[in-house]
Amino acid sequence: LIGRETKRIRVWSAGCATGQEPYSIAMLLQERLGSAIRQWDATVLGTDIDAIALQHAREGVYGPKEMEGVPPGWLDTYFVRVNKGFCVRPALRQLVTFEAHNLVGDPPYQDLDLVVCRNVLIYFTPVLQRRVLKSFHTRLKRGGFLLLGKAEVPVEETRLLFHCVQSSAKLYRKAG
Repeated sequence: LIGRETKRIRVWSAGCATGQEPYSIAMLLQERLGSAIRQWDATVLGTDIDAIALQHAREGVYGPKEMEGVPPGWLDTYFVRVNKGFCVRPALRQLVTFEAHNLVGDPPYQDLDLVVCRNVLIYFTPVLQRRVLKSFHTRLKRGGFLLLGKAEVPVEETRLLFHCVQSSAKLYRKAG
């Protein structure tokens, strides 16, 4: 994704809950691109239907328990210590946008490079899963990627719309 010449990257974290995933994606982009990220048009969109979870995500404050597993160097680089725990630094926050969105509706963006939808589709019926996967396919740019959660069992639509890149990671590439 990052090797592209356009210097533009669009990532959608669908069903992002309280925002850890979109911020983690933004950290990975920052780590990979370093100071060159300022020359990129990079956006990570996090969506969810839960307004309270989205408010938590926008605040970007996480307790010590939520921060377990974050590399110590990343804590210093991407967070500021506050009374409640850790707050996402403004430079990282600028890369991430949060919006309310129901996955069954039309996706908020087009020409996406990556859609991350981990452990969300398992709560949908096969009919809704197909509908959402078709929507992801439509919104991804040619050669775009879809990352599903390990608990997700691909429905037939997944195999028709996406080529499996790595089955153990549930990583797919848009077909067609």
